Amino acid sequence: MSGRFYAYARRGIRTLGGDRDAVSFKLDVKKGGSTETVDIDLSLAGPGNVSALQPTAIGKVYPVAGSVDMRAGALPYVEFSDPMLPWVLTPHGWNNDMGIDPWMALLCFPSDLCSVSIGDTRVTVSAAGLATASVSGGPLLPEPNHVQMGAHIHDPDGKSLDTEPGPRAIARLVSLQQLKPRTKYTACVVPLFEDGRLAGLGQEPTGQTLYAWQRGDDALTMPVYHHWTFTTGAGRGAEDMLRDLTAFDLNDDPAEFPMSAKFLSPIEELDQQMVVDRTLFIPTHDPFAQRNADEMPVDIFNEALEGALSPLFSSEMPIPSYGRAYADEEDAHSSASAEWFQSVNRDFGLRRLAGAGTNIVRKRQEELVAFIGEDAGAIKDANAIISRAHAARQLNAKTTRTLGSASTASLVGFAGPAAARTRILDHDGRKTSLKKRVEGTVLDVALSSAVARQAGKRGLTPEDMQTGAQNVADAFADADRVAGAAMPDDLVDTLINQTNVGSSSIDVEQTVAALLGQLLDRNPNDRPKINPADEEMKAWAQDTYDRSFLPKDAPKLKDIDDRVGRIPDGIKRALDPAHSVPPRIAQRIGGADELDGDSLPVRLIHDPVWPHPLFEMLLEDSPELVAPNLRDMPEDSLTGVFYDPRAMEAVMVGANHELLRELRWRGMPVPNNASPIRRAFPAPTDGSPLNPDIEPIGDWGDTDLGEHGEAPQVGFVTILRTPLLEKFPDIQVMLCKAVMENGQRTIDLQNSAPVLPIMYGKLSRGLSYVGFPDLGGVSLDGNPGYFLTFVQPKKGLTFGLNAPTGDAPQTPADLSSWNALSWSDLSGDDIAPNAFDRSQGPAGLAWGKDGARMAGILLERPVVVAIHLSDIL
Repeated sequence: MSGRFYAYARRGIRTLGGDRDAVSFKLDVKKGGSTETVDIDLSLAGPGNVSALQPTAIGKVYPVAGSVDMRAGALPYVEFSDPMLPWVLTPHGWNNDMGIDPWMALLCFPSDLCSVSIGDTRVTVSAAGLATASVSGGPLLPEPNHVQMGAHIHDPDGKSLDTEPGPRAIARLVSLQQLKPRTKYTACVVPLFEDGRLAGLGQEPTGQTLYAWQRGDDALTMPVYHHWTFTTGAGRGAEDMLRDLTAFDLNDDPAEFPMSAKFLSPIEELDQQMVVDRTLFIPTHDPFAQRNADEMPVDIFNEALEGALSPLFSSEMPIPSYGRAYADEEDAHSSASAEWFQSVNRDFGLRRLAGAGTNIVRKRQEELVAFIGEDAGAIKDANAIISRAHAARQLNAKTTRTLGSASTASLVGFAGPAAARTRILDHDGRKTSLKKRVEGTVLDVALSSAVARQAGKRGLTPEDMQTGAQNVADAFADADRVAGAAMPDDLVDTLINQTNVGSSSIDVEQTVAALLGQLLDRNPNDRPKINPADEEMKAWAQDTYDRSFLPKDAPKLKDIDDRVGRIPDGIKRALDPAHSVPPRIAQRIGGADELDGDSLPVRLIHDPVWPHPLFEMLLEDSPELVAPNLRDMPEDSLTGVFYDPRAMEAVMVGANHELLRELRWRGMPVPNNASPIRRAFPAPTDGSPLNPDIEPIGDWGDTDLGEHGEAPQVGFVTILRTPLLEKFPDIQVMLCKAVMENGQRTIDLQNSAPVLPIMYGKLSRGLSYVGFPDLGGVSLDGNPGYFLTFVQPKKGLTFGLNAPTGDAPQTPADLSSWNALSWSDLSGDDIAPNAFDRSQGPAGLAWGKDGARMAGILLERPVVVAIHLSDIL
């Protein structure tokens, strides 16, 4: 906390020449020719002059109105924006060795014992049953002359040498009452003095120097300046819960068991064979040394079986093996198979975990398949498109080969429908469209849709198309007042119909008249049918002819220069399905960047990653595989364990083995060695499935289990059975390096940064875990070792004491800090001057000295608790 507390501050006439409640002075009054001296006595305003407070006088309250989980050991308070308001109206004489009484107080009443009445001009509270309403069954109301212990001024900018509050200072009234857990309360700002009570109730003040209540009062009615309601939760705070934590030893459960304890064995040699009982979390860093392959229980089983049977019978039988698709082996019998494959299948403890993985998938089979199928559906559609593309490419292969010998004009006509989007190179080597490249040249005629249609109707060969198009172009280029570049499709259609393809002589006028006749036949409403030989028709045709074509001096069609053959080469490449299909398919398949080139895959596959952590599913199905003896952990206990990556990877192998079998049976487009389940733990990250905890199993190669975690690997894990992290989610848990100072371990705050967790979560209600990165060979519980440190950052000022402990009361000398003070250390149910030893305690503060010192004592500072790992490992 920054700033400084002051016990009180006053201003005005009451501070002049000592405290006073009235001011007296003489007044000379001139009357006629004489002067008369008059004695004036004026009373200063006091509590009896107040009937209500302006709402703007209240700064804030704690807890906020409507809160439902305030810690019962904490103390409510109200703040005032005017730092001197609580003392400005206090009458003279109401002071003692602790300071000056405020003229207001903050009282909290159980809501079922009081009622608040809101009138037109005043608010009142009436309460009864107060004489036995305290936590211990005693009086609820505090002694009124103790109220000043909860009143102070707080200057957030104050320094130790300052003598008065600064401009940002506020006043605060703190309730002195211990509150019951899980109880609804009504907090009321009320007058401390009887005159204030009477004035607030609309009655005449008596002027007597009395308090508004006495400690033992069973009922009272008071005016209320401000009120709000809240509900308390459990009485314990973060420090209470951390203080109550005790270490729990998980080592009582054996790490190994004889085979006869869990398997029915007819072979005597196997009854006492020890089998490792593995769990994900283990009490020591590496309790299970890696066994050699010939010492694994399956091999021992085979040896014993062969000895018990006929010498002619071989017990060398296949092992039903998890992960066959990833190891590319039928079973794990061969010592030449991958090391991880042997471990997970030939060690009974690891096989048990792999079996648990298969059970996870079987229970959630539809959910997992639906998740993968949701994305795989799009892959299936894409594969259907790709299959059709392959078929189209094969069907077009013959056509593509035919185009290889076609002339340039034939190729242009063939590509005509796509001329605008067919990209070729111009004579300068720059990319352009086929339409733009041949525009205004003799090849432009070949792009006519009519030419293309006739090629289909009459079966024209490429040579016929070239000759006919050239004849039409030559005829129009040589005709008077006609330009081939302006030739409409209907005209071309007529020309091809009425002209011998091989002829070079065309009667243009006759052809135009025939064309117009056809147009008239198609549009009978525009003009009646007229014989083209009719004079009127001739005149109309001539007029239309004159207006339909370019002037007489229109340029002729140009020859085209393509000596290097860029036009036919470009058309052939553009029309070749081997080059044109893949980009078109890529446009239809979203995200198929690999199709941007000329390649066309046979089939797309889907390699998904299940986003949910496997650990949570294992915990739900087989909690006994998480850590030994967890069910026996008592309340308010914690333990330290280590993560066994070999165990988690065995579960992963079993789960992916089962899921892959199901996906392949359903024909899902996934790789033959897909491992969708790779997220191990929920982590304090965004949980993105793109960053799983385990590498794909297909990439493990010939390595052993436990070597495939993505960095950083999990190492030390603490398990806590306490509601601490649920009730106080802002608590930070970290590992802090220890150093030795004067023969004692202490946190190294100067030379090392704390180690932050990389995973955390909830095992069950009240049972949480926090995991840290593996620090290699560093001794965590050695000397000096590491501290498991809990830090609760403060987001605002709170006041209070720890929940009752039931222990013998402490003295100031017993306290490491005032944060360790609890309600069990006080005599009585409220804050009182003699409720605690008044000798000097931590930070040089003494109990009951004044409101400022009591604020320093009752202030709840950030909680920091450090537990050395040697105490829990």
